[in-house]
Amino acid sequence: MDGLLPLAASASRAELVLTLSRIKNGLIGKRERKLEVLRGGHTQSLAHLIHPSEASVDGLNLSIQAAAIIGALSLPTPEAVTTLLTAGAHNALTTSLVSLSSSSSPSSSSSDALLPLRRKLLETLLRSLKALYLDLVKVVGPRAWGCDVIGASVQLEERQDVQQSHHWDFDPAGKGKQRDDTVDMEGVEGTGCVPDLKALAEEALRAIYAARVVPASAFASSSEAGPSVGPPRQEPTPVLAVLLHLLRDCSRAGGGTSPLVSDSNRFRLADMICTLVAGTVRVPYQRTAVLVDPEVTEALHHLVERGNGKVQEAALHALSALARDHRRMSILINTTGSERGRLVDLITELTVSPTASLRLAATTCQCILYKTLVDGKEPADSLVGMAEPLVPILLNLMEKEPIFRAQSSFIFAYLVADNEGLQDMAVKLKCLATLKEVLHAPPRVDQPYSTPASLEETSRVQEGALLSLAVLTATIEETRHRVLAAGLVPTVVAFLSSASPGVRAASCHVLRGLARSVHVLRTSLVESGAAKPIARLLRDEEDEVVKITAAAAISNLVLEFSPMRETLLEEGCIRRLCELARSENLMLRINALAAIRNATYQSQASFKRTTISALGWAYLAECISDPEEDVSVQALFILQNVACTVGDSPIDGLAEIGEDRLLSLLENKLLSKSTTLMIPVVKILINIATADEPAKLAIVARIKLLQTLVSLFDHPNAELRVGAVWVMINLSYQDRHPHERRRPAEIVARLRAMGVEHKLRGMGGDASLDVRERVRDCINTMAESGGPGISGY
Repeated sequence: MDGLLPLAASASRAELVLTLSRIKNGLIGKRERKLEVLRGGHTQSLAHLIHPSEASVDGLNLSIQAAAIIGALSLPTPEAVTTLLTAGAHNALTTSLVSLSSSSSPSSSSSDALLPLRRKLLETLLRSLKALYLDLVKVVGPRAWGCDVIGASVQLEERQDVQQSHHWDFDPAGKGKQRDDTVDMEGVEGTGCVPDLKALAEEALRAIYAARVVPASAFASSSEAGPSVGPPRQEPTPVLAVLLHLLRDCSRAGGGTSPLVSDSNRFRLADMICTLVAGTVRVPYQRTAVLVDPEVTEALHHLVERGNGKVQEAALHALSALARDHRRMSILINTTGSERGRLVDLITELTVSPTASLRLAATTCQCILYKTLVDGKEPADSLVGMAEPLVPILLNLMEKEPIFRAQSSFIFAYLVADNEGLQDMAVKLKCLATLKEVLHAPPRVDQPYSTPASLEETSRVQEGALLSLAVLTATIEETRHRVLAAGLVPTVVAFLSSASPGVRAASCHVLRGLARSVHVLRTSLVESGAAKPIARLLRDEEDEVVKITAAAAISNLVLEFSPMRETLLEEGCIRRLCELARSENLMLRINALAAIRNATYQSQASFKRTTISALGWAYLAECISDPEEDVSVQALFILQNVACTVGDSPIDGLAEIGEDRLLSLLENKLLSKSTTLMIPVVKILINIATADEPAKLAIVARIKLLQTLVSLFDHPNAELRVGAVWVMINLSYQDRHPHERRRPAEIVARLRAMGVEHKLRGMGGDASLDVRERVRDCINTMAESGGPGISGY
């Protein structure tokens, strides 16, 4: 960088401080210069200078400048994050923070002439830590708010977020453009290839949040030692212990035990620590590690209660990050109080703050408390009262505060998901008009041209608004019609081609909800031309989560009665779904199989044969035997659909898979005791039993299979009882044409020998009318050897 790097080995500390100061000033606002330093191989030598080699003015100043430069180099790109991780920058900052804290004892603080520099170093270390870790999480994820807000209308595994945000770069003219999928990692220190960024990032995060398990004996006196000491305890990592200690001191007026905290800097320090926690805590082990300290909630309460506006916001965001999906923390927040009142009441007051950012922070925290405390159960009246005022607040923020549209739309989706009462309230407050305005709003730019930040913000706004629509259309038919009437369907379809994977995934979620309505499916979705763009989302290079959501949406579009079915078939959807059914991604495999299941339901026999040929009979058998129940269930339903043929030669799979193997698979699933698996197995056997006589004989030849079916006569599930009786009806049926009869008497005799007829005669008092009627039919069929076999399952 203009000859300043590499640093001269012979330079004095004072000269190095001067050089580093010039480098730091040259980096401010200069992205290309930052990339030059990152690619120049000098990051590791800068990281080594962060830890002061001696407690002197020059030594501390050198550390301050080096830490400031490391923080300035941080960028939310894979290249920058990987370079800093491999250079050990994160470790250098955390190690120096722990060392600085341990070397600053209260007893020596009053006479420490270096205390102002130590305090300055502390602020610089925290500022740089915040920059590096927030950019790390932005790149590697998970995001604070993403596809996971959609709620229980979509099963948990499908609520995973897109793999990473879409990255943008500058072209030479300075205008924003979409970045190529490949990242130039040339110059990354210490490696000749791209390292595993996720593994490096997780290691850096665990350096802060991986709580240590300490045996209880380590805390006991010698007289207490023994088996009754108690269970082991958890302790925060050294760096997290320092951060939490500083947070407690920052929350106390007049300072705490650390000489590094004073009345003049405590709010600045608190703001950085809270922002670091809010920006990095995403998963349970991280929340647990922070909450090992029992005073965290109280410290954050004091900051919300007594801090300035910026600190209040940061503390609220930290509370939100810690309380999300953590019931114990949510209960603590809901019950914590002081002489000035309860924390939850203070948060409620701040939801109507005149400052929009503070209003959003408080509303977010209140939404998380409500959702976590309710946890899928019917909310108490007090909790309903907590949630209802938040809906108009969020809609108002979306409508009137463009800078906060992204987060407020995600929070809105999160709040109303799985709650039809709140959804109905939102629709009455004209949320659809608000969401339409948000989706059609032009990008908000601070420059004459788009920047990476503005492009990312625009895509986040679109994603949040689309997820809100997905939540609203998931279960309520009337809302789907309102979305159709509002003219939002063409907008949703257009976003299937967005440059952002998050937006594409969100659009798929909306289409999935809309496609549950036959009326919408037959009209607007066809007219909007959704088939081709959604089919393109199954391609190999697409984000995994987008493929998962696209396959889920397509499941509702390939049914036999769907007018979009032919277009999707022309686009090669079925062939592609058969390929995706072999994916290593479990959820993608399940959704692809589910789409194939729907495509084969009540379809023509020729289509079934083509589809099962593309999937492969051998692979279908593998899926049936898969230990993952969801995979096995979908495969069983595919076989059930394929084996159900009307007016055509049967497709029972006995020859293709092998009689012994197929019936063994079905027998094992019947013995699993899982009703979810047993129901499709019984229906498959019903359909196989309608086939030719060899198929019937194959079933009755398996004594254990027959015994298991007979045992289902006593099963508490009526669907299984009636299904088992149907199998016996179809096995007993004799074809009306004499030349087709070969060994029917042998089949009926085998069934009677196993006590089937005797068992049936004892079922006349079954609680289910359907069971009683089928029992009567079966007894008559066995006695008279007449009546048609039925394949309708």
